[in-house]
Formats: sequence, C-alpha cells, structure tokens
Amino acid sequence: MPEVSLEEIQRRLSEPFSEDEIEWRVMRSFTARSGKKYAFVAAYVESRAIMNRLDTVMGIGNWENDFRELHNGILCGIKIHLPNGKQ
Repeated sequence: MPEVSLEEIQRRLSEPFSEDEIEWRVMRSFTARSGKKYAFVAAYVESRAIMNRLDTVMGIGNWENDFRELHNGILCGIKIHLPNGKQ
C-alpha cells in the first residue's frame, strides 16, 4: 500500500456509501386504527460493501476480522493494520 496519511485513511473510510450499497429492512409494520398502513424501516450496509471499502482504502491483507468471546456469544470486530505499524 502506498504511504497514505492517517487523516486521508480516515477521510476515505468515512465517505458515505453510495445509494446502491444501502439497503432497507422493515423492522416493524402495523395498521393504524384509521386503516392506514405504516412501517418502520432501517437503512443498513451489507458486509460486502464494507469489505470492498476496506480493500480499496487499506489494501487487501491490511485488515482482518477480529472475533472475541463475549458472555455466551461471539463479538466480531475489524482490526485495521495502519501504515505506521499500529492496529
């Protein structure tokens, strides 16, 4: 990966995702007493879009999933290997 400043990495990782990378999920739907239908929806980004962003900005091999046990489950995070050698 060419030498890039930490500020540039942060800027590129913080860029909004494009509309075609954003998906919508219905979280709750109901019908009001008036008969009108409503739905609560949540916007989300698929993990593939996030992986593509990390590959583009950081380079393949400069990030990894980080799994840790948490109570009775598993917590998945992302570990990024920065150009200055820090994680």
